[in-house]
Amino acid sequence: MYKVLDFDWEHTLEVALLESYNEDRAKAYICSPCRAETVKHILKNMKMAKLYMYYCYMYMDVLPKATHACLPLLLNDGREDERNFALEIGRLFLETTDVIYVCGDRVSEGMLQEISFAIGKEIPIVIFNSDLYCEITKLVSYKNITLNARHPLLGTSHENYY
Repeated sequence: MYKVLDFDWEHTLEVALLESYNEDRAKAYICSPCRAETVKHILKNMKMAKLYMYYCYMYMDVLPKATHACLPLLLNDGREDERNFALEIGRLFLETTDVIYVCGDRVSEGMLQEISFAIGKEIPIVIFNSDLYCEITKLVSYKNITLNARHPLLGTSHENYY
């Protein structure tokens, strides 16, 4: 098991993000799976989004943004109108970001929409899983996609990291 978390890592993340608004860090949009068939898996995906945010803030010196770390508590992903609203909120965040970090070990429909939007805005894309990198580069043609294998936690969806 790969432990990078302190005991109260979620509280640490919340405080760090609230105190970081005046910091001069690059903004990184966290693109990872959210939609799932069960509440248990939705909560797992939300927790992983928070974990990616924590890791990126603490170890990569960026200000991470992951709308799906909290929006599923406010909007029903099972209702098309609310899902579309959540995706629109994500696009608004993407418009203000410096880079998109594609995290996890699979790509979802929503992630592909975010990646396509980033390409349209010429936002650099960093992928942390080599299999996912191969899969995405087969689906889209974009010169500014890179693979970063130096951060293995960001390339997995495994809950044993927290």
